Amino acid sequence: MVPLFSQLLRQHRRCPYSRLLQKTCPLVGIKDAGQAELSSFLPQHCGSHRVYLFVRECLLAVIPQELWGSEHNRLLYFARVRFFLRSGKFERLSVAELMWKIKVNNCDWLKISKTGRVPPSELSYRTQILGQFLAWLLDGFVVGLVRACFYATESMGQKNAIRFYRQEVWAKLQDLAFRSHISKGQMVELTPDQVAALPKSTIISRLRFIPKTDGMRPITRVIGADAKTRLYQSHVRDLLDMLRACVCSTPSLLGSTVWGMTDIHKVLSSIAPAQKEKPQPLYFVKMDVSGAYESLPHNKLIEVINQVLTPVLNEVFTIRRFAKIWADSHEGLKKAFIRQADFLEANMGSINMKQFLTSLQKKGKLHHSVLVEQHFSSDLEGKDALQFFTQILKGSVIQFGKNFVFFRTYRQCQGVPQGSAVSSVLCCLCYGHMENVLFKDIINKKRYREHSCLMRLVDDFLLITPNLHDAQTFLKLMYSVKNRLALVKKDSIETTRAQPYHLNLPLYFLYFYLFWRILLAGVPQYGLVVNPQKVVVNFEDYGSTDSCPGVRVLPLRCLFPWCGLLLDTHTLDIYKDYSSYADLSLRYSLTLGSCHSAGHQMKRKLMGILRLKCHALFLDLKTNSLEAIYKNIYKLLLLHALRFHVCAQSLPFGQSVAKNPAYFLLMIWDMVEYTNYLIRLSNNGLISGSTSQTGSVQYEAVELLFCLSFLLVLSKHRRLYKDLLLHLHKRKRRLEQCLGDLRLARVRQAANPRNPLDFLAIKT
Repeated sequence: MVPLFSQLLRQHRRCPYSRLLQKTCPLVGIKDAGQAELSSFLPQHCGSHRVYLFVRECLLAVIPQELWGSEHNRLLYFARVRFFLRSGKFERLSVAELMWKIKVNNCDWLKISKTGRVPPSELSYRTQILGQFLAWLLDGFVVGLVRACFYATESMGQKNAIRFYRQEVWAKLQDLAFRSHISKGQMVELTPDQVAALPKSTIISRLRFIPKTDGMRPITRVIGADAKTRLYQSHVRDLLDMLRACVCSTPSLLGSTVWGMTDIHKVLSSIAPAQKEKPQPLYFVKMDVSGAYESLPHNKLIEVINQVLTPVLNEVFTIRRFAKIWADSHEGLKKAFIRQADFLEANMGSINMKQFLTSLQKKGKLHHSVLVEQHFSSDLEGKDALQFFTQILKGSVIQFGKNFVFFRTYRQCQGVPQGSAVSSVLCCLCYGHMENVLFKDIINKKRYREHSCLMRLVDDFLLITPNLHDAQTFLKLMYSVKNRLALVKKDSIETTRAQPYHLNLPLYFLYFYLFWRILLAGVPQYGLVVNPQKVVVNFEDYGSTDSCPGVRVLPLRCLFPWCGLLLDTHTLDIYKDYSSYADLSLRYSLTLGSCHSAGHQMKRKLMGILRLKCHALFLDLKTNSLEAIYKNIYKLLLLHALRFHVCAQSLPFGQSVAKNPAYFLLMIWDMVEYTNYLIRLSNNGLISGSTSQTGSVQYEAVELLFCLSFLLVLSKHRRLYKDLLLHLHKRKRRLEQCLGDLRLARVRQAANPRNPLDFLAIKT
């Protein structure tokens, strides 16, 4: 064994790593780049296959043939390395998978006796030694080689996919990104004397960059496992919980903030029924803030958080952490870890766990569950939170650099760290304060509330308002006259209303126009600067005005994009926007994990995704038309069929659908039943899920949509799913016979085209 590993070390010293790297992953024009634009370096990442070719060449040059034992073992190991390099961010490769089908007896260097039979204990010991060697080879040699030559990173909009940049390219990218970031004046460099004078309690964050489509996003995180860092992170979580408690007691602090699809559904359901009953043209404006987190002024943040916490400075908060375990009839045993903050005065009757559990049961929020208390504290006051917030804001110290020799230390004088858990709440509170100050007289008007709605998902604004008159003429007139904006100031709207050329315009439209102009011009007191390239309107010819170049103009009646949604500007029907999946393999959007019961894990994963995707926002008959709901269900199931195929292809140890088709067929029918249950849940029983041919979307219609979507996906891989396809075709024919003509026509309309245009670019 010693001579073999000595040979490995000699071949390692002689291996021409640089030449192999340039051969398989060549650099293109990096030496002559000079002060090239950041965008020219972003596409220069190496595909995982090119990285694999480099690693394979190095393994062939360094590892002696005798260590593999046979060509069979070497090729299997190369396949595992290729799979490892293609894996997503959260995927793992176990030693059992690494050793699967490896022939231990082929490795003569493991044998004590070269002839004769060996006892099982010796074979087990040989297997253990070989497993340790192959695991070291992957974790030590392969991973070390990749780290030395590449920078592996995730990227925005690419789910869990990993990009590999050559170290030279990444150094240039990082340098350009840092220069751009530091030029904004948000950080001030500290001298060595200032760094040495920092208190020992100072927490230092690390700055890194994540590639985007058109730039680099700065992420600041506190990294460490020492007691000081753990205490700091605990205080940050406490601050977040206390701010959430304040927001729960006074929701107006957040302004028009929506936290997700549930809040969006609540807002749209307030105006969608009236729009469907009496349709009228709607005017949409979408705005995105440039650098929302890093542009928040510290003095304004302190003012806002002071106003939030001042009323509760002497209030005592309770913070409880507990685990919840329950059995779901569709997803099996589930668990959740919950943090909950409340005011002590309002929580006096449920301080201990028994009282807390009883109060939840009385409110109907808990049943058939087990709660395990992990932590409870009742010694935090509002002034503690305010003091800690001021401390972290004024004492935010950031380091940037590759190692301790080249570290540069800065103090952040503007903005909040984008990687912090509390950043989103701080940003929403700041913009909520802005809305309450600048647009108070607009949003609180009764006529505005009746006709319009304003939503903001952190820094993405969406305003919807009716356009009853020729607003295009009005806007062109307003832009064509110098200083015309003075006519629509907040304190002179009624004066503007009285102008002769405005007599036919409704008052709430002037409110809308004021809102639009204020945001587009920017609000420097709050660090708000709108990116004109991300402004979208559905007002015809509006982009032709010289005052707003770069504004994207859509037709008056269209599907309006906002935060992963498509909103019908005429009916307010809501659809999912699948463009984010374009040119990206679905395998990077989910992590199956490695476990002994891979089939059960696959079912749990697919059921959990169904629960998240079958949201009332897309399935509620009060806010969506029946045609929109059918179309939403079909597209949702078509994407789910693609996920099913990806999961089936990712099963470990050679498991496949063909080996147990009955189990996977039952899994599909269980998903049909769960989807139907979720549709009924979204409509509070308005849709029948029985087989009695009643209801707007009956069980058989959902089942037929399942059959159509799975047949479309699985028929492209007929050899893998031939047993499933036979049963799906049979069920499809039976369902088409039992469905009524009207419902069958609706199903066929939803499934036309069978493969929608926005699905053509989705990869598996």
